[in-house]
Amino acid sequence: MMDAKQVTEIFVDLGWITPESAQACLKESVATEKPVEKVLVDTGLVTIEQFTQGLAESLGTESADLNAFVMTADVLRLIPAGLARLHGALPVGASGNTIYVCFADPFDTQAAEDLRFALNREIQPMVGCRKLCAASFASTTAVR
Repeated sequence: MMDAKQVTEIFVDLGWITPESAQACLKESVATEKPVEKVLVDTGLVTIEQFTQGLAESLGTESADLNAFVMTADVLRLIPAGLARLHGALPVGASGNTIYVCFADPFDTQAAEDLRFALNREIQPMVGCRKLCAASFASTTAVR
């Protein structure tokens, strides 16, 4: 799970929200037990697209538009189902020896390292909306 304080600090650093808004989101996240990204979007401080773009920018990677993602068995087979579930990984494409992967927690660098080791391929982490990642993870069983 993403660190809520780290997430809000990213958007404060980008100048997209104020420190006061960040604190309010953190408090609401704790009080309602909602992920901070949901609070940020639900309150209208950022859109889902801005959220994924901001995280990607802060992590030095790209965001993936999972609304436009076409799940194919070939892409999903790039990562065995058990490994994908274990690491919250959704393969979204490949080029050469590199697999492009959206992770449920883009801050979990160990997941990318584990996949790199297990698959003997380069892993390029990407950022996608967690809600869309979760929906995609749930529906991959039928496609695999």
